[in-house]
Amino acid sequence: MGGTISQSPSVVSVVSVPPVVAVDHSVTTPTESFSDRVQHIATNIVLMKVTTVVGTLTGTVSADDQHKITTITLDPANQQVASLSINMALGDTTLLMSPEFIANKDYRDLHADSVKQAREVRAETVALISSMIKEFGDWLKK
Repeated sequence: MGGTISQSPSVVSVVSVPPVVAVDHSVTTPTESFSDRVQHIATNIVLMKVTTVVGTLTGTVSADDQHKITTITLDPANQQVASLSINMALGDTTLLMSPEFIANKDYRDLHADSVKQAREVRAETVALISSMIKEFGDWLKK
């Protein structure tokens, strides 16, 4: 997923939720084995990151082989950003906001909606993984 975006002004809300435990071998890098990939996913499943950007996007939005957005190029002037990172296992939360996000209720509401969506997706992902583990356990018992 890579593309060029040039809009003024624009609003981008990036919800980064780790993918369901499914490995597409066609995108596994030669330096990363299947077990390395599973370990990488398991390590990152506890992290939830939500970033909301208001301003002018110019440049490329890049993603890695897991379709997780890795780079957003922004115009240096007049960017408003809110970013939340939660380590679900440790309970560690980091929230960063530019001054305009703090002052603007619409921006805060936009970011809060993105966080709500990420939490819903996270709950669905956990339920799906739990179901997959149960089905796998049932299959092993046969």
